[in-house]
Formats: sequence, structure tokens, C-alpha cells
Amino acid sequence: MLSRVAENLYWLARYIERVENTARLVNVQANLLMDLPRAHDGWHDMGWQHMLTIIGASDHFYDSYKDADERNIIAFMLVDKNNPGSILSSLIMARENLRATREALPQEAWEVLNEIYLFARNEAATILGRNRQFECLARIITEIHSLTGLLNSTMTRDMGYIFLQLGYYMERADMTSRILDVRSSHIFSVDEEPATIEDLIWVMVLRSLSAYQPYRRYARARVRGRTALAWLCQDQRFPRSIYYCFDQIESGVRLLPHHDQPLRLITQLKRHVQTSNMDTLSKNKNELRQYLDHMQQELEDLHQIIFDSYFCPEPVSPASQKQTSANVSVSSIHNSAANKQVQSQTSMPLKP
Repeated sequence: MLSRVAENLYWLARYIERVENTARLVNVQANLLMDLPRAHDGWHDMGWQHMLTIIGASDHFYDSYKDADERNIIAFMLVDKNNPGSILSSLIMARENLRATREALPQEAWEVLNEIYLFARNEAATILGRNRQFECLARIITEIHSLTGLLNSTMTRDMGYIFLQLGYYMERADMTSRILDVRSSHIFSVDEEPATIEDLIWVMVLRSLSAYQPYRRYARARVRGRTALAWLCQDQRFPRSIYYCFDQIESGVRLLPHHDQPLRLITQLKRHVQTSNMDTLSKNKNELRQYLDHMQQELEDLHQIIFDSYFCPEPVSPASQKQTSANVSVSSIHNSAANKQVQSQTSMPLKP
């Protein structure tokens, strides 16, 4: 397989996953603010500005917008073409990646993705309004599920499929760690908050990750912040837990050539998550933040190793490598420019 094709498939999966994550995040946030009493002291702290922190786009937002109000932030996250991480921009980039690799994917995949893009583009004004916003975003999520289901049920388990899976799970692990990083601070105010407020906040966290019902089946009790935190980090069966994502990345990397360096790092990451004492971390705000920040940095390092091992056909100078690393950083949600840059490079066969 050419490195260009592998890279396109990897980014296709990341953009598809990003569309779903962003759509669900906006829907859940809107519902939370409707349910959370405005008299609650933390109402403004739970506002839309925190969405910018989760997606790591605060600086980029203020380059284009003056006021961080609900309408501007929703427009920025959903339909702003100047935001490489918006739903519309992600769908555009997903189409370009799929277009370049159509011979490696089922023909129906292009038709499904194109329909999602056309719907998002044509309904851009509707998505910004409150009347049908939830309905439109729910449809996008459903159609993304149709696309991923099509790919998972019809693709041969070859190298192309492996790179798709790497993209999915890298993006999922990144989003899960980001949501926990921003929202976990609320577990430290449990004694000061009414139980219903803490429950509401953590229900929102779980719903943001499609994890509410699986968690309830696991815990068989009301949602508790510390239990939910440990489950989202360490559960070995839930597809969006950090441990599960690392486990799937490890399984995929083992099947690729030249895997010594990425396999070493992902194995360390997986072991670190598995052996961490989440009960101790959940009782210390600073330690928990450092733990999650370190995890995001390690994800960035893993992404760079995958990039260097499979998508970068020629050695680059230290200065160029530093520039490339900054552009394709996992910790930055805005990486379409790096995607274009990598795609323009000469392709190299990936040989076992």
C-alpha cells in the first residue's frame, strides 16, 4: 500500500469520527444548559465557552469572532469553513480523502458520505437555529453510523482497514481525554453541590461519549463522578474508553510493518492507564489534570511516530520535522492544513 493511500484512510477515519463527536457534543451541551438551573453558580462555567476548550480552538475562534456567545460558537463548530475542525470542514476533508482512495473502499461509501456532506451544506442555516438543530445533528450522527457500519461490514481486513481503525481510535481517545480534562473538575465539588446537579453534569459527560446506557448497565446505580471517571478511562469493553482505544490501536499496530517504535509507545500508554489508581487521582485535582494532560501529550507523540513511520516517505531536517510536528499535532483539533501538506508528498510503498 502506498503511504499516500494509508495517510488518506487514516485521516478519513479521523474526520468521520470528529464529525460525529462534534455533533453529539453540541446536542448534549444544548440539552445540559436547558436542564441546569440558571440560578446555579456554575451555570456560566458550564456555558458554550467550554466547548472551545474541549476542541482546543479558543485562539482560532477569537481570530474570527469577537463575542463568545452561543450563536457564534455553534456557527464556529458546525458550519464555519474557516474552522478546519467544524463539521462542514471535516466533511469536506473527509470527502477529499475518500475521493483519493475510492479504489480501496466500497463504492457505496462515497455515496453515503456525499449525502451527509450535501445535507450539512444545504441545511447550514437550519442547523444554526434552535428549532431543528437537534434533529439535524441527530440525522448527521445517524448517517455517520451508517457509513462506519458499511465500512466495518464490507471491508477486507487488510492494511487499509487497519489504518482506518487507527484513525478512529486515535480520534476517540483524544476526544475522551479532552472531555474528561475539562469536565472532571466538577467531581471535586460534590460535597458543595446538590446531588442532582452533580448527576446532571456527569450524565452530560457520559452522553457526550454515547456512554450513558452502557455505564448504567455497568454500575447499576445512579451516576457518580469518580466511578464514571474510572470507567471511562479503564473499562476494557466499552468502545470509547481510553483503555479500549489504546488496546485497539495496539492490535492494529502489531499487524503493520516497521512497528517497533509505535508499538513500544502504545504498549506503555495502555499499561499506564491500566495500572493508574483512579480513586487516588480523582481525589486530587492537580494530579488528575496532570495525568490527563500527560495522556494528551503522549497521544500527540504517538501520532507523530505513526506519521513518521508510515506517512513520511523521506527523512526531514530537524527544522522541517519541528514544523510538521506542530502542524499535525493531535492536541490541536485543526490539522487539515497538515493533512494537505502530507498528501502532497511523494508516495512510498508500505512493504511488510
